[in-house]
Amino acid sequence: MVESYNGPQMGGNPLDLRAWLSTVDKLGELRTVEGADWNLELGAISELNVKKTLPPALLFDRIKDYPKGFRVLTCSTSSPARLSSILRLPIQNTHQGLVEALRGKPAQWQAAAPKYDAVDTATGPVLENVQRQPDVLAFPSPFWHEMDGGRYIGTGCSVVTRDFDSDWVNVGTYRVQVLDRNHVALDMVPGKHGRIHYEKHKKAGKGFPVAIVLGADPLGYLISGIEIPFGMCEWNYIGAILQQPVAVVRGEVTGLPFPAASEIVLEGFVEPNDERTEGPFGEFHGYYPGKAGVAPVVTVQRVVHRENPILVGSPPAKPPNDYSYSKAVMRSALLHDALVASGVPDVKAVWAHEIGGARMFNVVSI
Repeated sequence: MVESYNGPQMGGNPLDLRAWLSTVDKLGELRTVEGADWNLELGAISELNVKKTLPPALLFDRIKDYPKGFRVLTCSTSSPARLSSILRLPIQNTHQGLVEALRGKPAQWQAAAPKYDAVDTATGPVLENVQRQPDVLAFPSPFWHEMDGGRYIGTGCSVVTRDFDSDWVNVGTYRVQVLDRNHVALDMVPGKHGRIHYEKHKKAGKGFPVAIVLGADPLGYLISGIEIPFGMCEWNYIGAILQQPVAVVRGEVTGLPFPAASEIVLEGFVEPNDERTEGPFGEFHGYYPGKAGVAPVVTVQRVVHRENPILVGSPPAKPPNDYSYSKAVMRSALLHDALVASGVPDVKAVWAHEIGGARMFNVVSI
């Protein structure tokens, strides 16, 4: 079955998670889970759920130790219908149908991106509540896996940074560990665009400004988690998908742009050479890559959030995991296009299998 996508796109706040959740609810793919414990239970439920053939999205409420309304969303990208709605494609209910619908689109979006600069606005739902004495522990950050080094508030997140010697703003998905009420560790591996920004500031001995979006339409973290060309801002790329600019507010502390409809945003600076122990954290292949490491630490100076905020979680686990389906679909479409472009004849279908983490087990039908 294929139908038009009628969800949140034109007008209003284009990255409003709640508008997207309304669409998902109408598709019959949203389940509310009440009473789960943030300590391991929420993560275990999410991991079991995503092993289903067509897992629903899970919206956790009344989380242990937290008031009603402080919620966590998981499994947001884990079905063809939900992922096609996120990507603003006609609703698809099969894997192959979604891969075919996506083919050619990334190249089109990349070409169109320069026309969709983000637009500034002075207001937005994200400004409904302001913490000037930040307490990140006010939000139900899960302790996802039993051997993790701590609670991770940032998994389905978007980390906004700016280049030291240019106006280039980058948005990347990097894991964020809670250290205490106003410090979080930010894991950015060498070579990633955010890490390049950080190293330039560190070399210059300057504080590194960071804004961390912890909840928005999943399109935000989906695109901030893929490879976008060096120097291009992800807000532009997302604007090309939406066919309208992303409305952003500028952080009062950092001046960095984040979506006006964001659920929760942390703002602060990594002070020069403030690097501390981070991890370990379970990874996408289902194993721990090693011992705890060292990562830059953001001193959080301001938190803004909506009423009854929703934290978006996307924890790694042995695949299939929370985000492996989205990676499988996007890499399958890209690989199919690349094979055709290279001259391989009569390619019928491609699947970058979730069991291989959408990287290590690729199947091509010729």
